[in-house]
Amino acid sequence: MDWLATSRAGRILPRRPGQPFAFEPISVLALVAGLWFAATLYMPVVAPALTGSVRWLAALLIVLLAALSVLAHGFAHVAAARWLGSPAPARLRISLLGDAAQVWPRAASNRDGALAALIGPCASLLLAGARAGVW
Repeated sequence: MDWLATSRAGRILPRRPGQPFAFEPISVLALVAGLWFAATLYMPVVAPALTGSVRWLAALLIVLLAALSVLAHGFAHVAAARWLGSPAPARLRISLLGDAAQVWPRAASNRDGALAALIGPCASLLLAGARAGVW
């Protein structure tokens, strides 16, 4: 079931045993572009008092939290599928376009497939709520 781990296309991080995810190059490019966008366009609007390196650090925090949210979303899908006894890939491929869930093995039942599909957005909502509470 390690078909994602053996795929060389799109892997930017070196393959290490136990590494549960791999970023596609376009996703890393999107993170860099997101950092630039957050620092130069977003932060001057929402926090005009921040300048220089403080603005870039705040933008970096935003981008890292967004990446954490994407990882948590994907891992929640996998954890739910495994908890329900459905097969799930051994490694997630983090892509700008999302994961092609159609290539996952079919869930044992439609109910299990629906629950595994719903858990990812629930994890994202929980993280968003936690971040809103901190803000």
